[in-house]
Amino acid sequence: MKKYLLSLVFIAATLFANSQSNVNVRAMIPGYKTNDTIKIADFLKLNEISVNNKEFSIVRFTLAFSDGLSDYEEVSNSNKITDKMKSALSKVQLHDSKPRHIVIKDISIKSSQNKSLKLENLVYIIK
Repeated sequence: MKKYLLSLVFIAATLFANSQSNVNVRAMIPGYKTNDTIKIADFLKLNEISVNNKEFSIVRFTLAFSDGLSDYEEVSNSNKITDKMKSALSKVQLHDSKPRHIVIKDISIKSSQNKSLKLENLVYIIK
């Protein structure tokens, strides 16, 4: 019975420790907090999104936004903001000056030990 109880305590402690370390990993655009306003021209100068924990790297994300008429989603299979993403956003800049929401979603990261995680969405206002 003691072995069973000890094993159960060990498993619970391990799960708790792993869940605590995952909470501290967040994606970000350096210099901005989620829900910040970013000028489209400034966003077009960006090259990547990053994580706040050097043990992890971004392996995939989706950039989603609407120009008021159509919805756009572009996928990157790295941490890089692709030319297609920038091209779609630059078209919005030409059509409209209204603030729009942009969402970086489906963010997948991997650790140096090949541990995979999904992160929370990032939401910004593009103007």
